[in-house]
Formats: sequence, C-alpha cells, structure tokens
Amino acid sequence: MDHVSEAAAAPGRSPIAAFVNVAVPPLGLIFAMGILWGVALHPVDVVLLGVLYTVTGLGITVGLHRFFTHRSFDAARPIQALLAILAAMAVEGFVTDWVADHRCHHAHSDTDGDPHSPHVGRRPGLRGRIGGLWHAHVGWIFDRGPAERRRQYARDLVEDRMIRTIDRLYLLWVVLTLGIPFAIGYLYGGTAATRVAIAKEYARYLTGVGVVVALASAAGATTCSGASA
Repeated sequence: MDHVSEAAAAPGRSPIAAFVNVAVPPLGLIFAMGILWGVALHPVDVVLLGVLYTVTGLGITVGLHRFFTHRSFDAARPIQALLAILAAMAVEGFVTDWVADHRCHHAHSDTDGDPHSPHVGRRPGLRGRIGGLWHAHVGWIFDRGPAERRRQYARDLVEDRMIRTIDRLYLLWVVLTLGIPFAIGYLYGGTAATRVAIAKEYARYLTGVGVVVALASAAGATTCSGASA
C-alpha cells in the first residue's frame, strides 16, 4: 500500500481533533485577556490586537495564498505591494519562499517532494504519527529544502523586481510590525505602556503564526491527500 493509501486509511483523524487544534489557542487567549482586563489589558490593546491581527492575516490568506500562490484574482501593482508588505509584517518569511513552498506542496501533495506532509516517509504507529504531526506543524520550517525550489516554483516572483525589493527589506517590515504598537503604546501611556505594548505585539505574532500552522497541520492530518486549498 502506498503512502497516499495509508494516509487515507489511517485511523484517528477526525473533525473534532482538527477543531481542538485550531480553536484551543484562541480560546486560551480570550481567557487570558479576561484575567488581565483592567490590569495589563485595556481597550486600546484590544483594538491594536484586532487591527494588526486582521491586516497581517489578510496579508497571509488573501496575499500569500490566494493571490501570489494561486493567482485567484487580478490586482493593481500598489495592491500587490501592500499585500506583500502585510504578509511580511506577519513574520511569515520571504514572499518568494512562502509561495515556492506552497506551490511545491500542491505539486507533490502527500508524495515525495511535499515539504510539509505529515504522512510521507513516516513509520506506522503512534511514534510515526507524532513525528508526522511535528513535521507538518513546525518541523518542516527548520528544513528549508533545496535552494533551487524558489526558482523552480516561484520564478514569476523571483523575476519581479518589486517583490525582490520587498523581500530584501524583510527586516524593515518586521521592525515596523513591532514599532507600530511600540509607538502607540508610548503615545498612549508612556514607557510602561510601551513595554506592555511590545509584549502584546509579540503575543499577537505568536497567535497569528499559531493559527496558521495549526490550520495547516490540522488540514494535513485530517484530510485525504490530493485536496487543494
């Protein structure tokens, strides 16, 4: 039986597991916000969290995924630049790398070459499933794969001067995503509020990244291969 058939037949994958994987982190965040309300959390913090989470999330979902990877719609160049910058502010890495990895994933879904399959090359049993879940969730990030993947799967972006420039300025966008709440925190309440704003922005980043990788790994662990996203 090949890996695809084994993945489809393996027990233990259910919508309930996927729901828990995706829903528990945000519920934990809401619980923590309730405990800290009025102490280290105020309305301005919730607004900052909501706005930055939303716009950087759109940079990932609308920008990196639907536009740059799948070209699901047309967009003017300024909108393309905005989506790429918002995606970089989500601290998801270079646009070209993200797109190359995702296109490679679709080209080799749950077969050799898929950069973040939880099934390929895994031994049967609990140990193999745990190893596959770890790899699909975050482990694959530490294994960047062959350098030529970017040019093979994202040649259009590699040859796009605007995207190359945005990628080269990646650290600037990371500083900006931290600097916005820093500045607002300072203006709102001085140095103490600034320190709190930095901590909350880090929490926003962890929440955003956590949701993205949770969705990816849950989808990989609970769906049959070959389904597109």
